[in-house]
Amino acid sequence: MIDQFSPLSRRLIAVGLLILALLLLVFFIVVPLYSTVGSAVSDMRDAQFRLERLEAIRARPLPARTEPIPAEQFIKAANAEAATELLIAQVNTAVTASQVTMDAPVYADTPPGPQMLAVALRGSGPADAVFALFNQIERGVPAVRFKAWQISAADATGKTLRFEAVALAAWGAL
Repeated sequence: MIDQFSPLSRRLIAVGLLILALLLLVFFIVVPLYSTVGSAVSDMRDAQFRLERLEAIRARPLPARTEPIPAEQFIKAANAEAATELLIAQVNTAVTASQVTMDAPVYADTPPGPQMLAVALRGSGPADAVFALFNQIERGVPAVRFKAWQISAADATGKTLRFEAVALAAWGAL
């Protein structure tokens, strides 16, 4: 059948088939291979970067050992229950000195870890008194810090605030 065409037509058909074969080769083999190799090279560079970063972190000197909490900054008691009672008494002393009204008595909450105490507070009062109470509790000795708190307006004017808070303190044996 190809014998019917002239030599020029045969050459054009051969060139056309060659171009078609090259295009098929490019689209079905070279492009996917190029994409796969490019992705692999990118992944290799990312892995190399992560490895260099980890080696740099490993080469850093260890941080200096910190000092333990000073003795005056934690509650000294024979056990956790006694320490919790001391913390509740400290918070109640600050509350009675303020103009804040407690909606519920201060009570022990679940501590976040060993040698830690947690107490929960819920109350309301004038905005200045609430902030002064929080400030007085945190500035006292031993150190007490608020882990979480929520303050909202108790009335439409916003002059009276309602609050819920969890205070934390460290304790140690006598």
